[in-house]
Amino acid sequence: MNFKNKRFTSIFLISRKSKIKRAFTLIELLVAVSLMVFLISIVAFIFRSATTVYSQNEDLINISENARNILDHLNRDLMGTLSPSSTSRQCFRMVNGGENNYSKAKDQFIFNTITTVLEQTRPVRVRYRIVESRVPKTKEQRITKITKTPLWKFEKYVTEIGCPPKPPEECKILTADKKELEPETLSEYLGFFNIQYDGYEQGGEGLRPRFFELDEQAGVDENGNSYADMISQNLDDGCCIGDGENCAGSGEEPKLPRRVVFYYQIFANEKEQVQKIYRQEISIQAR
Repeated sequence: MNFKNKRFTSIFLISRKSKIKRAFTLIELLVAVSLMVFLISIVAFIFRSATTVYSQNEDLINISENARNILDHLNRDLMGTLSPSSTSRQCFRMVNGGENNYSKAKDQFIFNTITTVLEQTRPVRVRYRIVESRVPKTKEQRITKITKTPLWKFEKYVTEIGCPPKPPEECKILTADKKELEPETLSEYLGFFNIQYDGYEQGGEGLRPRFFELDEQAGVDENGNSYADMISQNLDDGCCIGDGENCAGSGEEPKLPRRVVFYYQIFANEKEQVQKIYRQEISIQAR
């Protein structure tokens, strides 16, 4: 082989070696794929976290709107409560609807007030009721996914003052097309609704003020008159205070409580990922 051929062969081998060095080995390929999977996982985690935070914030907003809706109705109606001293058409009654544990309570109440209905301010009787929150097209009650807590709807019913608990057709508040006014749902996913009222109990130095649960021994007003008749087991049955009568037949009828406190739990949905407990204290103006 002459010198030229040797030179050409050397150049060819060098060129071939350089091409082989530029190719990926199997280890390099595996490392690259691993890094790519790792980066994709990080991006997916960040995206999922951002989506979860956004969803939770949206649920909190919905819960806050529900709570504000409940508070607005309660505050407006209780602020307009009719005074027993100026009318004999008051009827204030609370219903013990739950277990001893207040967090499982489904309390309800009914009273007469002046409020806006169908764009008119008028005296009415309002009933705040707890009803089963049902899954659409089934008879099963909604429950949370994790603790299986029953979920309830909190509804407001309105009727004309002077009507019995189940009023006849002519006694209902009617719309322009003569249909019954539908109950207003204030919250769809309520875990519990608990009521406490302001009263007094006998102590060593006389009457001491405190808030009472509906399932304990009834308190009294500042004059010592018992609230026992105000507490019922049924929304449509029982005694009302403020109507000028005493169901017990002895002693004076107590004044309306000065304040009531509401505890309620609202879930964003049945997934139970987001929920919040509220405490609202509202004064009763009419006494």
